[in-house]
Amino acid sequence: MQQRGRKSGASLATITPINVTRWEPPADLHPYEAMVWRKVVGSVPSDWFNSSNVLLLKAYCSTCWHLDTYLSLLRDFDPACLKTPEGLKWHSDVRKEAESWARLQSSQATKMRITQQSVYRADAAGVKSRQVGASGMRPWLDNGDEGEPMEA
Repeated sequence: MQQRGRKSGASLATITPINVTRWEPPADLHPYEAMVWRKVVGSVPSDWFNSSNVLLLKAYCSTCWHLDTYLSLLRDFDPACLKTPEGLKWHSDVRKEAESWARLQSSQATKMRITQQSVYRADAAGVKSRQVGASGMRPWLDNGDEGEPMEA
């Protein structure tokens, strides 16, 4: 039975738990794709995705896996192989594939509105950049530095 009348300050200060359910990755995803799924779903409000977004999010996770695979091939490539025509052609082909996967990834992320570009309107982004500029804070600088880049 509920208490009648005004609520006390103590009862108002009590934190009520909220059940937040997030979409779990489909069982048929590769472990890397499932990790991307969890990162994306965890980075947005719980009601951001609905059942109509599942296929696009699944495609985005697959695209991320493909892009990472091509980028790892390029990272592990021996630059000495660029001296041969076959090595140069292989490197060029893999780089073009990686670029096409990166374009697809960017497009999918924008469509799902999980990029900063898709969250801010053009006029609001300008206001935001002016606000940051006015405060003097630069994202690439540490809080106490005068012009020295942050160390990684």
